Amino acid sequence: MSIQFQHSETHLQVAQILRQVDRLVKNGDLKHALQEVTLAKGIEPGNMYVQAYGERIKILQQEQERNNQQQEARKIVDEAAEQKRRSEEAAREEEIRLRFEEERARKAKEQEKRMSQLSSMTHQDALSVYNKALFVVWADGAASVEEEDTLKQFRVELKVTGEEHSVLEAAAKRECYIASFKQLWSSGSLSADGATTLSSLRRKFRISAEELEVIESELLNELRSPDKSLGRVVIIDDDKDLLKCLALVFEDQGFTVNAYLTSDEAYQFLRNNRPDIIISDINLETSTMGGFAFYEKVRHLDHLNDIPFIFLSGLHDDTIIQTGKALGADDYITKPFDEESLVATVKGKLRRYARLRMASRN
Repeated sequence: MSIQFQHSETHLQVAQILRQVDRLVKNGDLKHALQEVTLAKGIEPGNMYVQAYGERIKILQQEQERNNQQQEARKIVDEAAEQKRRSEEAAREEEIRLRFEEERARKAKEQEKRMSQLSSMTHQDALSVYNKALFVVWADGAASVEEEDTLKQFRVELKVTGEEHSVLEAAAKRECYIASFKQLWSSGSLSADGATTLSSLRRKFRISAEELEVIESELLNELRSPDKSLGRVVIIDDDKDLLKCLALVFEDQGFTVNAYLTSDEAYQFLRNNRPDIIISDINLETSTMGGFAFYEKVRHLDHLNDIPFIFLSGLHDDTIIQTGKALGADDYITKPFDEESLVATVKGKLRRYARLRMASRN
């Protein structure tokens, strides 16, 4: 009996130790868990559960060691990545700083050059430069707060007096308002709701009642005059009879016409003049430039890059037509054509371009 009792007591003692081992393993304390297993082996060396626990703990220790190594490796990788990020960020900051310094140096150099140019400029030249700046500012209406600040600084640099500024600004405001008024008139925008449109335009340019009375009475008389041209048309065609006929048609409609038998003559005129629309034949046998070459050369003239351009041709080939349109021409009309339709097309193009110009200013 005593031997059996002693055996039961040993089992109970080992069972208690193994329960403690379980708790230690769950808490991740493998070191003390293994110590408890060693203690249990000393009490009951042949207990298979004790041996199993010992093997399990060793496996867990190996896994824990691998996890620790992986975490250490990840830590090293993360630290390297963070160091790289910081280095790249520092490099970017340095690049930004260098760009800022270069830009500041460039602006300082430009300012120095500008001041040198201003110092060598006559007062009349300075007034001319300032006058151009006023026209740029007033082109789309009264100056904004930022524009006024810029003009104020410009006046100081150019040594423009307050009285000179007032005179020049009044003229710039008047001319820019008149240009906008004429655009509205020629585009037909005043026909639908003229009073509201004009009221908005006056506010935009800050036109006083006194200024309005003088400006608009002159304008309305000018625009309503039967001698007023609807616009200037440049026509190029090497068919002398057709050219003469087209010139008469457009003149009868109220246009001012410049007619040329060659693209060379037309180009010489266009270099220093700005018509409202250009109409050109494609097959210009007596010219050094055909219609397409003439179109491209005209488009390189800055003052003509937004002028509507219409091709005329007796060629009905689809490739020719597509080439003309691909170049960017506004229309392609084949001969023979109806004169009234041509005039209507021209008027339509002029109205459309006037609306586009007004929209771009607004």
